[in-house]
Amino acid sequence: MPDDSSLMTTARLRAQEQLSKSSQFKAMSHAEQLETYGNTVRDELDQLRAMALGQGLLATGMAPFGQVRAGDLIDDSKHGSKRIEQAGELAGEFVQEVDFPGFVADLLKAVFDANLEVTLKQMETYKDLLKAASESVSKFVREIDNTAAFGYLAEKQGDEFTLSFDDDEKDDDGQPAA
Repeated sequence: MPDDSSLMTTARLRAQEQLSKSSQFKAMSHAEQLETYGNTVRDELDQLRAMALGQGLLATGMAPFGQVRAGDLIDDSKHGSKRIEQAGELAGEFVQEVDFPGFVADLLKAVFDANLEVTLKQMETYKDLLKAASESVSKFVREIDNTAAFGYLAEKQGDEFTLSFDDDEKDDDGQPAA
């Protein structure tokens, strides 16, 4: 069965053979040649792996060229449990120690109280918002008298509101008295 290093050696040899025949490769800058060589080696390695895998010569799950899988770095001997057979007994003891009905009751009460507190805060904020909004309207109503308000309406909506003055409310020039 071929290993990764023998496949890599074959991929490099194939890439060198291909690129040595190319006149375009020889005309490239050194940096472009390195990049092209690396890409060609990767392509050849992928082809060799696929061929070996198809023939059953290669194990599945190999990491792509230049990559290490996270599982490869784990030392399984460090993670063995010497008490795994006691897990059920330990869990059973723990469950027996917990007052489950009391726990659930406390949990439900805490959730209800938290919801109630949030709702009350929202209502307080809404009340403050309404108070601030209506304060500006009431201040406007207190500061503007009826005559000024009607004059504004007559000026802006003359087709619906008009001002007329009695003769006794006119000055000497025939203009409305101020």
